[in-house]
Amino acid sequence: MSKGKRTRKSRREKPAPPGERSSRFAIADFWHRLRGGHLMLIIFLLALLVRLVYLTELREAPFFHHPVGDSEIYHNRAVGIAGGDLIGREAYFHSSPFYPYFLGLLYRLFGVHFTFTRFIQFLIGSLNCVLIYLLARRLNGGDKATAFLAGLFAAFCGIFAFFDGDLLMITLVLCFTMASVLLLLKPSGGLYFLSGLFLGFAGLGKPNVLLFAPFALIWMFTRFEKTFEWKRWRSGLLFTLGCCLAVFPITLRNYVVSKDFVLVSSNAGVNLYIGNNEEATGIFFLPHESGLENTHLYLSSRASAEEATGMENMKPSQVSRYWTSEATRFMSERPKDALKLLWRKFLLFWNHYEIPNHHNFYYIRLHYGDTLKRLFVSFTLVAPLALVGILGCFRRRATSPAFRLYLGFVLVYMVSLLPFFITARYRLPAVPFLVVFAALGAREFLDLARSRRFKRLGVSLVVGLAVLGIVRLPLMEFDFGFTHTVMGTAYSDLATVDRQRAADHIRNAIIEYKKALEIRPLSVDAYYNLGVAYQRIGYYSGAIKVLEAAVGLKPNHQYAGKALKECREAFEAGGDRLPAEAIPKSPFEKALDQTQKGNILVARTFYERVIEKDPHHADAYSQLGAIYFEKQDYASAIKIFKKGLRRQPDHFVLNNNIAGAYYRKGDFKMAKKYWERCLEIKPGEESVIKQLRMIPD
Repeated sequence: MSKGKRTRKSRREKPAPPGERSSRFAIADFWHRLRGGHLMLIIFLLALLVRLVYLTELREAPFFHHPVGDSEIYHNRAVGIAGGDLIGREAYFHSSPFYPYFLGLLYRLFGVHFTFTRFIQFLIGSLNCVLIYLLARRLNGGDKATAFLAGLFAAFCGIFAFFDGDLLMITLVLCFTMASVLLLLKPSGGLYFLSGLFLGFAGLGKPNVLLFAPFALIWMFTRFEKTFEWKRWRSGLLFTLGCCLAVFPITLRNYVVSKDFVLVSSNAGVNLYIGNNEEATGIFFLPHESGLENTHLYLSSRASAEEATGMENMKPSQVSRYWTSEATRFMSERPKDALKLLWRKFLLFWNHYEIPNHHNFYYIRLHYGDTLKRLFVSFTLVAPLALVGILGCFRRRATSPAFRLYLGFVLVYMVSLLPFFITARYRLPAVPFLVVFAALGAREFLDLARSRRFKRLGVSLVVGLAVLGIVRLPLMEFDFGFTHTVMGTAYSDLATVDRQRAADHIRNAIIEYKKALEIRPLSVDAYYNLGVAYQRIGYYSGAIKVLEAAVGLKPNHQYAGKALKECREAFEAGGDRLPAEAIPKSPFEKALDQTQKGNILVARTFYERVIEKDPHHADAYSQLGAIYFEKQDYASAIKIFKKGLRRQPDHFVLNNNIAGAYYRKGDFKMAKKYWERCLEIKPGEESVIKQLRMIPD
């Protein structure tokens, strides 16, 4: 018995071959010789280089020199701050009241230069990659190799670079959050004060980050071990004081301008409602009968609340409470639906897809960011590796106080976000900590492979692949319809400020609005904006048609009715100033022209280009497939129709066309399947019913 035990022990302690030992020692010596400062500099410079290349590409975007959406709101407020209006007039609605002061300081010191402003943000974003390196160093006992890998992951993470180039506060939120967590790991009263201050600043960009403060205090007193250290009360007090001092000026400012208590911003109630209502899907989606408008969310939320309650001049907190009550009513009346929605938001939080609510990451990557295509680190890679790294720490019982703090932040932040809705930007504060865990996961695989522990390596692979399968679930995918409307608005605004190139900007705006309508033919905003663009160039007859469509879709539209009246009066007075032939055509319209002229090969190339730039353009798939259908190449037609249906599964024409292709091919079972799907989309459609009758029994 004892002999057998010695034999097993000797197997466990069998030395590695000389060549392997020497290579290990060489690698260890290499990392030992490299100083942490050198590694941080390498990470910073690599991250900055990537971002500067992206900056040169992004300059071609129409919104680069003319911010849109939330960025426009922050920019306009920053201009006022730079001009001396430090207080403003209303309590903050949008959740980043710190950011206009950051922009305002830059504008005051250096002028309004969007290239320079983004360069500063890219510097901060590159610093964030270094902070991720430092987080990993503190977690893994000072291991430089794992920390360097975490820094490289961050430097080559596309979503980090993407948001660093957006005029939003999220880059600062990441910086303040990581700095706060790092300072918590330093046992010093003054540093605890700074940690609280930085966490407060982060909360001024993402208010739900502040919910991490109670968790951080518990961690400070217990480290989540068995003892409770009362002697740390001074540290806890300093941390709390720092956090309160960061937030208090904004709270005070909100009270001064509105005579209302608003801690940071007043959009919590309406955001809670957007995430919890009968039509909610877990993302930013405004219910149709709510009265909420995407482009005027604050004004429309107040107007709808006042109409519902019969009150006038409601204070921001009252508006927020109204929408909170609407959300809680839904949750109390339909608890099962609320729980299903919560589960869906949980899955969306861990999904690979970067859900947009400002600029679309995938659109920018396709049109203005070739660099983003080459950045290989994405949530698809990070999430499975992170879970493997976390489980590896539990398996080795290497759950240090730093590990508990990082994991606690991810869990607390996720729980704080789930009641609302999920977007890529809202998820982002948790990602740096997941990147750290992902580096640990990669190191776990490497160590298991080197030590030939293949059984445990197999288990880790199975876990990683299982998580990958969950992360890659096809839960959500946005088309570019809304993004085209945003791009059109940016071009239209540029035409106002850049008079020399106004004609080109309006031309581009018209094309973008047309693209939006090709993808989303029921888009009220696209119809309205296209009508206004036509009005500006004097194409009144065209403006009347699209404005009538906008009013038909939304009779109470705030501006469409007035614009329609003006266009009718102008057309009756003098007709069109510009003929229809002079109106620019979209790429899809040009492809249709080639089809009508019989230039099929040219048309096919045009359709392929449309699909390349607009992967959700269902009509382009339909027309391209029809070219092969007419050539009786039904297999190729079906292949193209299927590609389109993967992007737009509810598109009636694509379902009808693929059914017809299967019918011609003789596959009646599949033809019946897709025609029945057509009836699900359009119940009672007579043409489909007739085609179903043609199928033999």
